[in-house]
Amino acid sequence: LEQGSRLPATPLMSAGESGSLGSVSSRHIGMPGLNEHSASQYGRQRERVGRGRRATPNTRRSTDSKNTSNCSSSPLLEEFRTTKNRDWTMFQIEGHIVEFCQDQNGSRFIQQRLELGDTSEQQIVMSEVLPAIRRLRNDVFGNYVIQKLLDFGSADMKSEIRNTLESEMLQLSLQMYGCRVVQKALEALPEEELPRLLMEFHHNVLSCIHDQNENHVIQKCVEVI
Repeated sequence: LEQGSRLPATPLMSAGESGSLGSVSSRHIGMPGLNEHSASQYGRQRERVGRGRRATPNTRRSTDSKNTSNCSSSPLLEEFRTTKNRDWTMFQIEGHIVEFCQDQNGSRFIQQRLELGDTSEQQIVMSEVLPAIRRLRNDVFGNYVIQKLLDFGSADMKSEIRNTLESEMLQLSLQMYGCRVVQKALEALPEEELPRLLMEFHHNVLSCIHDQNENHVIQKCVEVI
């Protein structure tokens, strides 16, 4: 060939070759040594892998649902959830107060009764909540019941709750929901009962103000002092 002349164009494949690869997708053409049979096998294998990967989240969700369904509620709580036109009081759920406290709808109901009910209903709540208070005060729904008792309970009830907070203020202030109970206690308890609780933050203020939960407690301490 002379310098500067062009080579004749060479077709990528002949008509016969094109016919033999007609059923193969374009992504397989560039793969050396991949005939029609192996390409078909390769495609099926990729589809199976893809289906397996897509099924993994569904399998995980199914497992999670099974675990959730195992946490069954009592028949009384289920009845409460489904019954709309009934005037419930603490007397109807006596013996199940703690369970109701840990349920979203049950917790709201108890909070309403602590505001609207009489002292006998408050006493029913207090008698069942107090033995489980360390669990409930850091519960996502139970902590609101403790706060309502501090708001609307009698002086004796508030004093009993305060006793459960002694020597635990610092640790409880670290908790997402427990710190709210601490703040409510500082706000609702009589002023003369606060010094013993506040002393627990002595020498710990600097570390507390850098914590995402405790810093709110320190702000409340500043408000009430």
